[in-house]
Amino acid sequence: MPSLTKQLLVELLETVELMFYAPDMFLTPGQRRRKHELLRKRRRALFELERQGFVEREGRGKRAKFTLSEAGEIRARLAKLATLKLPKEPRWDGKWRLVMFDIPEKQKAARDSLRLKLRHLGMKQAQKSVFAYPYECREVVDFVTELFDVRPYIRYAVASSLDGDRDLKDFFGF
Repeated sequence: MPSLTKQLLVELLETVELMFYAPDMFLTPGQRRRKHELLRKRRRALFELERQGFVEREGRGKRAKFTLSEAGEIRARLAKLATLKLPKEPRWDGKWRLVMFDIPEKQKAARDSLRLKLRHLGMKQAQKSVFAYPYECREVVDFVTELFDVRPYIRYAVASSLDGDRDLKDFFGF
């Protein structure tokens, strides 16, 4: 290897190491200001969440550790529920994911909320208590059913064959 090539590689390595240990060094003044402003906004939001009782702080200053309170955990789950999306794959594997439930009448509100959320997520209602989706969605279904506290009443199945699935195929564009 020529000496110029070696020298260039050493300089590149030093630059990469420097970027690792001092990442802000290569920021423009405008980028530094934006980064500082973002950190200030996050800090303010964190203290506001603490004031509202959603976050609890342990310690002071740079050593402070923040954790979600019980109310904060509920709020975070509701925020996640609002932004939840079902995954879509580039190709369908030919299998239907079915969510079936038999939720007692005393939990009618949870049952109706679940039905509404599954519809809102993009699942197709195949029957009163059966929803279908063409892609893997178990994690999302588990999260939603845990949140609505109806997990014991839910069945998740993967079916490679489903009679009369023409309406499902039409709905999902197959």
